[in-house]
Amino acid sequence: GRVSVVSVGASAVAEGEAALRAAGVEVSDAPVEAAPVAAAAPSVNLKLVLVAGSAEEKEGFCSALAAKVGGSVLSMQELVAAASEVPGEEGEELLSLLQQKKLVPAEMQVKLLKRAMASVPAPYLLHDFPRMAAHLKQLEASVGGVGVALHLQKEGEGADRMSEMLLKPLREAGRVSVVSVGASAVAEGEA
Repeated sequence: GRVSVVSVGASAVAEGEAALRAAGVEVSDAPVEAAPVAAAAPSVNLKLVLVAGSAEEKEGFCSALAAKVGGSVLSMQELVAAASEVPGEEGEELLSLLQQKKLVPAEMQVKLLKRAMASVPAPYLLHDFPRMAAHLKQLEASVGGVGVALHLQKEGEGADRMSEMLLKPLREAGRVSVVSVGASAVAEGEA
């Protein structure tokens, strides 16, 4: 499969963009208008990018990459929080789940993602959903297969078990690019 290794730092966003282009993900140099999500899910959605790995690097990396390629970061935490404030049955249900510190069902999370995808520019960068292989299956059944997964890994460390389980089907399909983060990124950030 296609495997790219880039280091987070000054050139990581450009290298991340190159990995997206190599995978066939539709990118733009400027923000683009949102395209409606088709009713029937395609086999592979070349507008959907999953970012897995270390939580502390994902958010900043996604924001910078989305700005570079004209895409959108879709944070499940932010989508749930916003939807819980909307009057109506869904908002009340989400608010109740949040107040009880219960997990939001994956079906509802996928519904929120589909709604967000219909209103913001692609490519869509997901960094906090799906977290499990079962959720990945639900997501792909609804919106099509993930175009590429960018797997952030710290230099010198192996991948965590949860990320490996989540990414296994994507890795087998050749849709994972490894992004290496670590000491060199810190040095570049301090320069």
